[in-house]
Amino acid sequence: MKAENLLVHPQKGILRVIDFGGVTPFGKGIRQYTAWYDRAHWGMGARRADEAYDLFAVAMLMLRLCKPGLDMGLFVSADVSLRWKELMTRAQRSPEISIWGPILERAWAGKYKNAWMMHRDVERIQKRIMMEQSPARRNRTNAFSFMPSERSFFQRWDMTDWALLVAILFTLSVFVHVFVTF
Repeated sequence: MKAENLLVHPQKGILRVIDFGGVTPFGKGIRQYTAWYDRAHWGMGARRADEAYDLFAVAMLMLRLCKPGLDMGLFVSADVSLRWKELMTRAQRSPEISIWGPILERAWAGKYKNAWMMHRDVERIQKRIMMEQSPARRNRTNAFSFMPSERSFFQRWDMTDWALLVAILFTLSVFVHVFVTF
């Protein structure tokens, strides 16, 4: 699971997953991985296929969406524990992390027993965000706009956009989990 394997149709907002070549049955060792999404690279667990491995990757994807400026080249330490601490220090500087941080931390620590637990937590935060918004904002029909004419390139997404994207990505992770296990 990584951003490079997700395509979103710019007009329709349809999400497609591509390149299933690296899918590994649960319990087997991971042979193909991208360091950013690999928990072993960060010293947060084994490079073995299981649900927690996939949820770690989803959390790293969420972090990348919340803090787009983070790049692997920024972390020069060979010591994985120092690399992880540096990542956490840089990540905490994002206001979005204050919202999604508890979910990310649980996924990174492998505390979710399954994807449904993470999904439940994401839904709770989404509901809280929606309740905090004005009624007009809640009823917005096009929360996920990619059209250049509708939003400038440099305009930041608001929390509704992030919540919707996270929900799509999480649904995708559940799909991948079901696909791998059956």
